Amino acid sequence: MRHKSAHLPAVLVAAKQAHDVTYAGSVFERLQTVNAETRAILAEARAAETPMIALLAVARIEKQLELEAKLLGQLNESARVAVGVTIQSEDSPATAAVKNALSRATSAQLRDFGNLVQAMSGNIISANP
Repeated sequence: MRHKSAHLPAVLVAAKQAHDVTYAGSVFERLQTVNAETRAILAEARAAETPMIALLAVARIEKQLELEAKLLGQLNESARVAVGVTIQSEDSPATAAVKNALSRATSAQLRDFGNLVQAMSGNIISANP
């Protein structure tokens, strides 16, 4: 427990910094800033071997990806360009399956999943500067 407690203050500081993001700039710029902070928290949680905090960071990244997809859909609708993004509801079978799989995941599996989420979020952000 002592090892975890040494890393928790850094995680809390990073969360506070993410919360204090200024409201200057576009929604996408703010989302990118918060996403970078969340990825940093995920990296720290993995390094500290705190799977619960890692899961919370992964869940936050998932929500950020969902928000970004919604924003892209709204922007593309206003430009009359179809995107074809489907957002599953919170109670969908797919969401339940993901939550169930995450609850049973090992540290190595979480690390692999976190790497996948980071790659996906980086690709989405770099595709939409």
